[in-house]
Amino acid sequence: MASLLCCGPKLAACGIVLSAWGVIMLVRGLTRERV
Repeated sequence: MASLLCCGPKLAACGIVLSAWGVIMLVRGLTRERV
């Protein structure tokens, strides 16, 4: 259980970073297509 409590926040932070990066890349791709 201790390992889960330690890894949980790390996995959540990693997921947030990955999702944010994906959104940024998506927006960049859309703006490039418009221009």
